[in-house]
Amino acid sequence: MRPERSRQRRIAPAGSGLLMGMRLDRLHPARALLAAVLTLLCAPAAASALAPRVTVALFGDSVVEGYTIPNPVADSLAPQLADALGRDGFQPGGIGFVAANPTRWRFDHYALQPPTGTAPSVANPALGLPALSTSIPTGGWLMLGDGTEGGQDGLSGYGALAASPQATATLAVSDPEVAILYEGGANAAPFTVAGGARTWTITPPPAPGPTESWLAIPRGVRSLTVHGPSTGGLVFEGAIERLSRSPNKVQVEVEDLGHAGQPPWIGLTASTIAALRAQQFDISVFLDAYIPELSAVVPSDAASAIASYEQALTARARVARNARGWCVIADPSPMARVPASVTARFARVDRTIAARTGCAYTGVLGHAWPASSASNRGWTLLDGIHPSAKGYRRLAALLEPLIARLARERVASEG
Repeated sequence: MRPERSRQRRIAPAGSGLLMGMRLDRLHPARALLAAVLTLLCAPAAASALAPRVTVALFGDSVVEGYTIPNPVADSLAPQLADALGRDGFQPGGIGFVAANPTRWRFDHYALQPPTGTAPSVANPALGLPALSTSIPTGGWLMLGDGTEGGQDGLSGYGALAASPQATATLAVSDPEVAILYEGGANAAPFTVAGGARTWTITPPPAPGPTESWLAIPRGVRSLTVHGPSTGGLVFEGAIERLSRSPNKVQVEVEDLGHAGQPPWIGLTASTIAALRAQQFDISVFLDAYIPELSAVVPSDAASAIASYEQALTARARVARNARGWCVIADPSPMARVPASVTARFARVDRTIAARTGCAYTGVLGHAWPASSASNRGWTLLDGIHPSAKGYRRLAALLEPLIARLARERVASEG
């Protein structure tokens, strides 16, 4: 399991330092007994008193991301898998990773990075279209990776650039611990995060690379607002919401690292690799075959789609393994538009990559429902691809036994 990141040093309770330094053998026996009792009472709880935390990262496209259903925070794959694990005896880990995109965060003013070959344009509020820009809007944010352009930053390829304190991004929070994710670097400047009556000032390190700052959220605070810097720039990459660990239950935290519209051969950059290595996820689950299988439906495109998929998924699996993590390669759920012959070809590729990289393989999701009637039966939306809330519940139930077994084995192997 990934060790807890260092945080700001906590100040010891008044007087506790004196007790810790006493020589008990020089005290009167009665006073020595009293001092020993007080020492035990004042001593901080040992880190080993808390049960381990296992992090499970789900990778894929919009099927994993889950923003095609009305309530993805509760009903998409990551939260439903977390709920299933909770019913199996694990402690929930909290909301987990929340990428820096406008689906979950409320950015006050932003523009999207235009796709390659597309000219910048102004916003069209009547059609719900944001502006396209190659520069940061005055007092706002430039969104990277949101839309059709491949992401370059963060755990799932989403990022947001700001250069003004007037730029704000607000997230509803429910967990007591929140990490703000951002990039360090020579141009990175201090910025603030506000929640209730509390304001935190975060100073990025001068060394470039992914960084996180953990905040203890005061009781009653239900939202956090990130403000851009007064000088310099900010590369903001999202947050992780987390529950505190308990002393007697292994905690499993499920992270949604899906990125809509992006096949696995897009978005694996040096920056995203550094971010993934920094987190050291215990178990990475790759559900990356949806777009490649749809691409391979056209016979003339099949060979290219399979080759690109095999190369990209092998690279992603090796990133997970090089960070001392375990990995699972899972066949996708049935899709109405994909013939059985294409599904079978990709299943063979998945088994080959799993054997090559040391990942586990599962084809269990391939039997989740009949592809031809999935939409009519409510397992998927009308497109026959994206699961409904009911469909996600089914996928979570099918995945859970394997993830639960791996989580227990991970704890046993890591101690």
